[in-house]
Order: sequence, then C-alpha cells, then structure tokens
Amino acid sequence: MINTQNTAPGIPCPTESCGHNIKVSLQDLLFQKIVKCPHCLVELTMNREASKETISAMAELHNALESAEAAKTFAGNPVRHP
Repeated sequence: MINTQNTAPGIPCPTESCGHNIKVSLQDLLFQKIVKCPHCLVELTMNREASKETISAMAELHNALESAEAAKTFAGNPVRHP
C-alpha cells in the first residue's frame, strides 16, 4: 500500500508494496544511469533520448547553481552582504 501521507523529500517509489520516497538530486538525474530505491531496491532509469530537452535545462540549472555557489566566495573569503 502506498503511503499518501509521506512527506519525505523525493519521488514516490513505483512499487506498490514499498510506499517510500526515493531521494533524487539534480546531480543524480544528470549523471546517474540508474536511481535505486534504498528500501525495495527497484531500479529506475530515464529515457535520455526522449528527455533531451529536460536534461539540457537541468544541466543549465546545475551550471547556474555551481556558478552561484562559486560567487559566494572571492579569493577564498566569504562574500558578506550588507
């Protein structure tokens, strides 16, 4: 039975008897071929050919997040905002 009250982050495991969420990061979606449910071990894959546009948008977001994180420091010192 699926736990519809589950508020844990992630996507619901598609296995009906599991009911847990699978934590998936942006990096997982971009760089992993398989995402596995840690509870029931079902494996999820993405059709990368059909998802080209989405993957491209996620890569842009990933790059922007990395640039923003790098901009937080300047010469090794945290940037402080007034």
